[in-house]
Amino acid sequence: MQVICEFAIATGMRQAEICRLDIADLDRSNRTIIIRDRKDPKQKEGNNQTVPLLPAAWAIVAPMIQDRTEGYLFPFNQQSVSVAFTRACQNIDPPIIDLHFHDLRHKATASFFRMGLDIPKVALLTPAPDCPPAKRTGCTKSCLMRASAWAFWSLASMAKVHVP
Repeated sequence: MQVICEFAIATGMRQAEICRLDIADLDRSNRTIIIRDRKDPKQKEGNNQTVPLLPAAWAIVAPMIQDRTEGYLFPFNQQSVSVAFTRACQNIDPPIIDLHFHDLRHKATASFFRMGLDIPKVALLTPAPDCPPAKRTGCTKSCLMRASAWAFWSLASMAKVHVP
C-alpha cells in the first residue's frame, strides 16, 4: 500500500489509471508512460496520454521494473486498492476518518506547484474534465481557475486552514 500511495503522490494519477499502467507503455529512455483511456467525460475510449514520470515517480518505478517488459506496473484491482487504503487509514491510532485515495491527487497537485511547475504542466500531470487536452500548449480560463482553486484548496488543507 505504501508504494502505490507514494506513486500516486509522485504522479497525481487516479487510482484506476495507476492500476492500468502497462510496463509495455513505459519509455525507459525518456522516462514517460502512456496512460490508456484517461478519464474524459466526452470520450470514454482512446484518450491515451503520454506523461512524464518526474524523478520521485521514476525512483519508485525503476526498481519495480528491472528486466520486466510486460504486465501491469501495479497488478492490483482498483477496488481492492480503495478498500486497502480505507482500512489502512482506519487501522492506525488515531484513525484517519474520511480520507480517500483520490485525496492524494490534491497533495500531488500542491507539490507540483511547490516544485515551480506552471499551470499547463500541472494540467498535463493532473487533468480534470474541464481542462483542454494535454497536447494543447495552454489552458482555458476554466482550467486556469480550476487549477488555481485546486492548488489553493490543496495547500490550505495541508496547512489545516479552514476553507469556507
